[in-house]
Amino acid sequence: MGRMVDIDFHFGQPIAAGDLLQSLLNSGVSLIEDGAITFHLTDDFDWETRPAADVDEVLGYLAVQAEAGETVGVEVHFEGSSLGGTLLVPAESTVVYFILSADRMMIDNFDFTDFSWYLARVIPPFSEHGMTGFECHDFYPR
Repeated sequence: MGRMVDIDFHFGQPIAAGDLLQSLLNSGVSLIEDGAITFHLTDDFDWETRPAADVDEVLGYLAVQAEAGETVGVEVHFEGSSLGGTLLVPAESTVVYFILSADRMMIDNFDFTDFSWYLARVIPPFSEHGMTGFECHDFYPR
């Protein structure tokens, strides 16, 4: 088993993936890395990559598939850094999962994630949608 590092965001009611992604984009989070967007549209987690020019089309697909009851996911990237992660939005769920990439912000001199760095960037846009709490997980197999 590898190291699992994620943040689970809780909401008061099921959250619409399209609305959540739009708030992230408005806050300066990007879905584009190296000229492409990486995403999945169904519960089978078949990841796809499309050119950056297709981002609006992909956002439309994500919203439609989420409304149809599918778990959707997209790679997100924080502007001004090389850091990001995977956002998973299950249909009709009050929990959204943010899985951090292996290349992530660490606490100086410790082998644990600096969650405050991520939370400062994600809580403002998520709080617009009735966020009620979050849980951070960083387990290192010894």
